[in-house]
Amino acid sequence: MRFQILLGLGVVTLSLSCSSSETSSDADPGTAFGGSGGQADASVADGAAGTAGTGGAAGTGGAAGAGAAAGSAGTAGAAGTGGAAGNAGASGTGGAAGSTGGSAGASGTSGSGGTAGAGGGGAGNPCTSDADCNSGSTCQVLPNATQTALELLCAPIVGSNGTGIACTDDADCRSGQCIQQTCSSPCVDAGDCTQAGSCQSEAVTVGTLTGTFDMCVVEPCGNTAACDPGEYCSEVRTESGLLVPYCRMGNASGDPIGEACTTGSSCASLSCPTWLGFCTEVCSGDSDCVAASEQACVDMFGNSSSIVTACAPVCDQLADCPTGSTCSFASDSINDLNRFICGPGWGTDPVGADCMTTQNCASGLCLSNKVNGQVVDAHCTAPCLTGADCPVGFQVCADVTMSTPSGAGSQVLHLCNRP
Repeated sequence: MRFQILLGLGVVTLSLSCSSSETSSDADPGTAFGGSGGQADASVADGAAGTAGTGGAAGTGGAAGAGAAAGSAGTAGAAGTGGAAGNAGASGTGGAAGSTGGSAGASGTSGSGGTAGAGGGGAGNPCTSDADCNSGSTCQVLPNATQTALELLCAPIVGSNGTGIACTDDADCRSGQCIQQTCSSPCVDAGDCTQAGSCQSEAVTVGTLTGTFDMCVVEPCGNTAACDPGEYCSEVRTESGLLVPYCRMGNASGDPIGEACTTGSSCASLSCPTWLGFCTEVCSGDSDCVAASEQACVDMFGNSSSIVTACAPVCDQLADCPTGSTCSFASDSINDLNRFICGPGWGTDPVGADCMTTQNCASGLCLSNKVNGQVVDAHCTAPCLTGADCPVGFQVCADVTMSTPSGAGSQVLHLCNRP
């Protein structure tokens, strides 16, 4: 008896139990992989009152002149405008002359200058980034006074989401700017942006006006290390037909990757694909997948044009997986390898079930045996280390050659087969 395994070709002797199935990431639709080879006004102080004028001196040389009246108080300095100093208080009025023989009273002392107004940063003041604005306001792209062009001005906070947080509308963001489904804000350089963002020239439209400004733009992530503290690379979006991963704030009290889940809200990363059943996050290699159990970085989200890899618990046999999950086929396009991961399984049929016509194998693999080049049977199989890992009647852990995900190479897998 001979067998071989060539995935996805016309002479396939091992095939997947199902083709890629349409699923959804936490943000956008994608295809599960594995079985398919496939984002205040400044208080302006009033100027202080001028110092009161000094009273005139008493008259001399005759009858004492009547005391001169005190000079009137200096006028208060005007409020500082936009941070300008208050105007000086007016000079005190001179004391009135004494009676006959008395000398004129000395002139009143001039009022002191008004207190300087507070500094800039309030609403309506120019800015280049949030650092130029007071608490309670952000730097925003707004129409100028004549409504003829856009400019950068400090203005009251608009929405609740800060720079780098996902958004669907401008009103979601503190800055009032939602660019590429992420809150943005004006910037001078990357230091004004989140860890996962860059300062780029962007065309911004407000109403009927459009202008170009340097704005913080969040870039796709390849792993959580590219995100800000508290964020996870786990939001997969569709952009121009491609699936693209981005950082997002996670659930601090959620479970780590590799823990069983039914909803994303239970995971720290907020990602729990239904076809996996474990908390996950986007990765660029196995080293990004740090968890108590061994993890692999495998193809997790995909469509006809793109693939996004994420972490999953690996297995060599069914006993490696928690109760309720099975050890099933997955592809690793980064390393061009076939892998096995724990999950719900591609189908429901166990090892040994016939898959000659209907492929519904839990492992995602159907193994065909040939005699003299003719297929004599085809049954669901599963990975193994020894024959003892396989059910009675299929307790041969055979070395089976299978093509790699790219189809450019081959790989030996250990699978349960008939004696």
